[in-house]
Amino acid sequence: MHANGVVHRDLKPQNILVDKDTGILKIIDFGLAKCHHPNHTEKQLLIGTPMYMAPEIFLGKGEPDTYQSSCDMWSIGVIMYVLFLGKFPFGTKNIE
Repeated sequence: MHANGVVHRDLKPQNILVDKDTGILKIIDFGLAKCHHPNHTEKQLLIGTPMYMAPEIFLGKGEPDTYQSSCDMWSIGVIMYVLFLGKFPFGTKNIE
């Protein structure tokens, strides 16, 4: 997906399926996905599930150029942390 310039923008456990027979992971729900293009004119939006969003999205206040493949990789890191430790890496009392 990243090799083709697509950024998912909402990776979380609910958007990952596992084929129980083969163990192959499948990513679903590309409703918020976008092709990363340097000349796009998308409005600034905070898109995604806050507990899985990369810090640069919050720091950039949702500017379109902050959504890159590295943001998806951050989300995967959070997913792995939750899978291994059973809790989020950062406090969850106040998402905002």
